[in-house]
Amino acid sequence: MENKCRSEQVAERIIRMIESGELRVGDKLPNEPEFARQLGISRGILREGLAQLKAQGIISRKPKDGTYILPQDDQHGGMTESARRMIQSSSFRNIMEMRDAIEQKAAVLAVERATDEELEELREIVMKSEQHSGEDDLDFYFHYRLVELSGNSIFMGIVNTYFEEIRQIRDENLNEPGHRQEVQREHLAIIDAICRRDRVAAVIAVEEHMTRIWERWRRRNAAARKE
Repeated sequence: MENKCRSEQVAERIIRMIESGELRVGDKLPNEPEFARQLGISRGILREGLAQLKAQGIISRKPKDGTYILPQDDQHGGMTESARRMIQSSSFRNIMEMRDAIEQKAAVLAVERATDEELEELREIVMKSEQHSGEDDLDFYFHYRLVELSGNSIFMGIVNTYFEEIRQIRDENLNEPGHRQEVQREHLAIIDAICRRDRVAAVIAVEEHMTRIWERWRRRNAAARKE
């Protein structure tokens, strides 16, 4: 647990279960509460681990049905290694500019494609009081789920990669006093706009959220330099 985040370890554990035959292609995974109990982890960690596996094209999620192990030929959601290296070598500013573009478009597509039920599920995630508690990384899951509702598998691979690259920065910012509540309000503004099927408002809400993330990061850095 020391060198890797717990969600990565969960994803690797599930991959080993597939490789050993404990889980097989086409198998439907248990529901989240049951699977989390079986693995001895929280539902938040399981969600994030499953999000990583979906980004890699190892599993598929079917609304109102469940999560299935994909055959290897169907694994098409991951990123190329060269694309991963490009993101890994980018500055925080560049990553934030990319996030802004991708998540604005994802919000527009979610307006068009997400069901009311899926959006209510997303709202419930945000309304949980543990907006960010280290293990239950609801900030990551909100953004990943938003992009997932766009229906674009390439977007999902990208968001999974850039969140890995900015994990420490994001965690430090969320642990600043009052920042969790600010992020929760910004997430709710995005959901409210999508629920109203208002494309313009959804884009504005995402853009404002990204601007505030950047501003919080700059303020924190400025304060750290003065210490």
